[in-house]
Amino acid sequence: MKHKWANDILEKAKRLALYFRNHQIPLATLRRIQKEKYGYEVALTLTVETRWMSVFECLDHILKTKIAMRALLAEENIILNQEIKNYIIDDCFWEELKNLRDFLELFINFIRKLEGDEPYLSSAFVTLRDIENNILLNNKIPNDLVEYSIDRAKYRLDHRFNGELVNSGNWHDIIEEEIIHIAGKENEVRVLIELSEYIGRRRGFAKKHL
Repeated sequence: MKHKWANDILEKAKRLALYFRNHQIPLATLRRIQKEKYGYEVALTLTVETRWMSVFECLDHILKTKIAMRALLAEENIILNQEIKNYIIDDCFWEELKNLRDFLELFINFIRKLEGDEPYLSSAFVTLRDIENNILLNNKIPNDLVEYSIDRAKYRLDHRFNGELVNSGNWHDIIEEEIIHIAGKENEVRVLIELSEYIGRRRGFAKKHL
């Protein structure tokens, strides 16, 4: 990730995951504690560059095993690197990790909607607006990261909106294409006429119509 605040948190999470993946005895003990605490193992995953999903999973899995990692510190026969121990006992790290993880989850759900078996772009726009409204009020995340992430999500939805605000006026072209696709190309003229009349009367789309 390019943002310093987010990158610092991610780098710490990756170091935790990589440390346990490279040290079999602590990893085996951690897995035993996971089974005792949760009833199942939580795999510690690394990230794939440019993939938001892999970043989210790395953070999510580290967060899910927080209790087990802290319990590991009480194991008499386990010696951990001091830097790793510092991460595990650092309440500030865990709080910021959760903030970043929760922030990314909004976009992960948005991407999943786009990649679903029956993607509806109009509902994706509504979801994106809900995300925008929610996270702009989130004072736990740096403003420049919020703005960058929203912009990237808009670009993922449609390249024409790179750097632009999403509003009801921006939706018309995309919704027009989707309605024509649903109604069939043979009905294009009728769709365009009725759509034009509807927009003229309503001055845009209400959420319930998208």
